Parts: sequence; C-alpha cells; structure tokens
Amino acid sequence: MEEHFYNSISTIPFVREIVVDMGTGAGFPGIPIAVMAPKKKVFLIEKSTKKSSFLFHTTNLLGLKNTKVINSRMEEVDPGSIPSPRDILSRAFGSIQKATTAASKLLSHGDTRLIMMKTSAFFKESTPAERYKITKTQEIGLKGRDKRHFLVTIEEKNKK
Repeated sequence: MEEHFYNSISTIPFVREIVVDMGTGAGFPGIPIAVMAPKKKVFLIEKSTKKSSFLFHTTNLLGLKNTKVINSRMEEVDPGSIPSPRDILSRAFGSIQKATTAASKLLSHGDTRLIMMKTSAFFKESTPAERYKITKTQEIGLKGRDKRHFLVTIEEKNKK
C-alpha cells in the first residue's frame, strides 16, 4: 500500500492545478494528491457505482473539500463540468490507445493533457492514435521493484 501512496504523490510536481483521475478505482492517484496538495482540485472519475460510493465516503471522511467524485464512464464526462487547463492522470487504465480513446472528449476541449504513469514497457506499446502526439516523457523516481517509471504526456496535435 505504501508504494501506491508514494507513486501517487510523486506526480504532484508534474500536474497542473486541475487533475482528473481517470478510472480512479480505489482513489489512486487522486486521493493522495488531494491530501498532499490541497490547492489542487481533483476530479475522481469512476464508472463503478460501488467504487464511487466508497470514494464519496472516503473523501467525506477525510474532509477533502478539493475533490469531486463523478460516477461515470470517462467517455461520457461533460468537458464543461471540469475547468480548464486540466491534466487527465492515468495510472492503471491500460494502453495509450485505450486511454486516448476514453479521454478523447476531454482532450479535444480546452487546454487538456493526458499524463500516463508508465513503466519502461510503454516503449513497446503502440503510439497514440493519429490525432494525438506524445509531447513529453519524464522519468520519475518511483518506488517499485527495480522498474523505471515515466510520466508520458499526450496532447491533441491540432488543438483548436
């Protein structure tokens, strides 16, 4: 459990003030970010009603005024409901293709970046869909079984 917290808070210097935790599950990395960086506004997106209920309870119990739980599929989130500029953070959502597809609605509106937490295995993954580009790859010092960890920033190529 300690590793999950450390990995989550290691992203804080690299994300902007509005953080969208895509497919948050049990609240990683969103809840640790909200606790350790109270000036950041964290949106926890989770499609499972059961997990969302847990997130509502946990954020209320912790008194986190800087979080909002949204019980929805990422693809169905209204871009107008989350201020911009914003960073969508993906910790364990899946491949670059899957994440960009799920986040495409938000990525195409306003100043939005997708930041994926990846191990070096990501270099073997396919590249993002044609309309996206990797704009930055930042190695970060995360605890974890001799694996190298990276934050991979993805943006839309032709932003309006």
